[in-house]
Amino acid sequence: MHCFTPLPAASPCATSRNYHENPLVVSVESVRMKLSKLNPYKANGPDNIPVWLLKEHADILAGPVSDIMNYSYLEGRLPLTWKHADIIPMPKLKPVREVNKHLRPISLTPILSQMSEECVVDTYVKPALLERIDPQQFGAVPKSSTRHGLIIMLHS
Repeated sequence: MHCFTPLPAASPCATSRNYHENPLVVSVESVRMKLSKLNPYKANGPDNIPVWLLKEHADILAGPVSDIMNYSYLEGRLPLTWKHADIIPMPKLKPVREVNKHLRPISLTPILSQMSEECVVDTYVKPALLERIDPQQFGAVPKSSTRHGLIIMLHS
């Protein structure tokens, strides 16, 4: 580790938009779209709101859900019930002989909490990461593939 230089003390993650001055705002239409695209066969979280209910009534629920999300972003905190999770132990190996080694925890969080997190990631995290990715990176980049990399290699 001695061969690596430490990162500068200045904030390396300064984005073009300050979160505290411009909190995230989600539209009713974007929430309706996210609700209507939910997988109705997903497991319920600790709030016991069935996913099929959110999907089936997306038109009615989009307004109140977007209001809750927008107030949450404005205040900078999530509703308390969105912070709870059911932890389900899933076996890595069968048969399970050692609990600490052969089980992994799977968290079931409320669907609305997942949607809220997805909005933050799409608005802040992904753009910040994509700004810092090497332009020659093609795998795991949206609207790009390794084919693009192969074509550039052939042309250069």
